[in-house]
Amino acid sequence: MELDFYIFYAKVGQCVHRLIVPPITTYYGFRLNDSMRYPSVTICRRPGFNTDIFPNYGLRRGQSLLNQNVFRNFYFDNFTIKEFLEDTTYDFDDVVNSYAFNGMGMHLAAAEWTLFHTISYGKCFSFTPRETSSTYSISGGWIFSLKHDVIERFVDSYGVSQYGFHVYVHDPNEILTSGLEQDDSFLEYIYIEASEDIRLQLRYQEFLRVNTNENPCIDPGDQPTYSRSRCLEECYFHQIANSTNCTLPWLWLLPEETLPQCSNVDQVTLLASLLLMNFSNRETLMANCSCPKSCHVTIYTPSIISRTKLNENQDTRSFIAMHYANNLVTEMKELVGYNVTAFIADIGGSLGFLLGLSVVGFIRVIERIVCSIIKTYYQKKKKPDEEQRSETQSSSSSSTSSKSTKILHTNSFGKRKPLPDNINLYENLQDFESDDFKYYQKTLIAESSNSRY
Repeated sequence: MELDFYIFYAKVGQCVHRLIVPPITTYYGFRLNDSMRYPSVTICRRPGFNTDIFPNYGLRRGQSLLNQNVFRNFYFDNFTIKEFLEDTTYDFDDVVNSYAFNGMGMHLAAAEWTLFHTISYGKCFSFTPRETSSTYSISGGWIFSLKHDVIERFVDSYGVSQYGFHVYVHDPNEILTSGLEQDDSFLEYIYIEASEDIRLQLRYQEFLRVNTNENPCIDPGDQPTYSRSRCLEECYFHQIANSTNCTLPWLWLLPEETLPQCSNVDQVTLLASLLLMNFSNRETLMANCSCPKSCHVTIYTPSIISRTKLNENQDTRSFIAMHYANNLVTEMKELVGYNVTAFIADIGGSLGFLLGLSVVGFIRVIERIVCSIIKTYYQKKKKPDEEQRSETQSSSSSSTSSKSTKILHTNSFGKRKPLPDNINLYENLQDFESDDFKYYQKTLIAESSNSRY
């Protein structure tokens, strides 16, 4: 029997541990949505800078900003880096000819766009939808018409045209970071050449994690707009700004009024070198950044269904369209594999198998044990109180008896001696059926009768 108890205790310990640190199971399934949420689309022009006007600012024509000491001969006395970037990058009207979402174009579309500067691509434009779409065809999705000023097609060593557009498909909460590796952003990258028409079909995937002590994550219910990529990039920008004590438009997540603009070659060179650090050095600089992962991750996967090369001599525009073919959503979620119900079931099974008890019987046994402990506790606590009360009563009774033994004295003429004012003998005697009390009553009656005459 003792062995059964030991086994039962070990089983209870295992169950309690599983209840505190529950196992995680993974559920994979599908669902059909009434409407579909579209991704954000970020577009960056290639090349991102008009290098023909670089000599106006002290730089060489065709020079890349990724090179070291590129701003060594910059005219800091006449221009600022902000003025240089505004003049040498391409504006919205230079890149986007038109766009449409869910059947509505440009200003009528339920979408908004923002721009930001990058040291690699110049100005980038991010488009975000403000509503969902229930049309599962090309008319219910994104359509972009992009323009380029390419005259002749040049290809790099990989056979890719040097004139085109970098297109990133991502969740609205994610961003394009300054690093070459976009491992924390869940971005899908597509490169579209100038004078090219590309059609994409989207697939929607959701991943939901459980927030645990071992793998903490941010619940979207607490922070709906949180993303790890934005958190890390903002922290990284703060680290750079603290090192240089200045800022530039490339640190676009930081408010401009927090720090002054970098105004000399040393500050600009240091900021650019920190911004272009490799992955390992970036990780070292961001070691103090507290940016847990998000519990809810959405990935939009585009698949190319058609890609057509246009005649660049007739039309230098590029077209890109993306849409859903259906309302099917793939979801993968983590679930807690152990809860209170499973705990009670395991305890009940162990009780029945090892001790021959049911859960109800075990609860009754626990109830009796608890009641017995409480009863014993109050009995032990009550005993000293009763002893103290009895001692108090005995001392008070002895004091009262000593007062009652005092005899009321009278003089030889039969008159009662006056008692002290601070003694009330009647009150002391009225609680006892004593001879003194009876004598005192008779004396009062006799005195009252004599006073009448």
